[in-house]
Amino acid sequence: MAEQDENSEKGGGGKLLAGLIIGGAIASVLGLKFAPKKTKKILKKKAKQMLEKIENKIHELEENEE
Repeated sequence: MAEQDENSEKGGGGKLLAGLIIGGAIASVLGLKFAPKKTKKILKKKAKQMLEKIENKIHELEENEE
């Protein structure tokens, strides 16, 4: 009986985490879909800047390995 209680408690945390991740993803998609055009433009610009930073960092790391 005690083993069943322990197993159900362990599974509950994983389900909660999965629910939070899925809920966050759904909320992000809906937020982006219904965002005003100005906000979408700002987000697109920031995403492009972030992608450039990531690419630059990868390039720097590759140069440092050589």
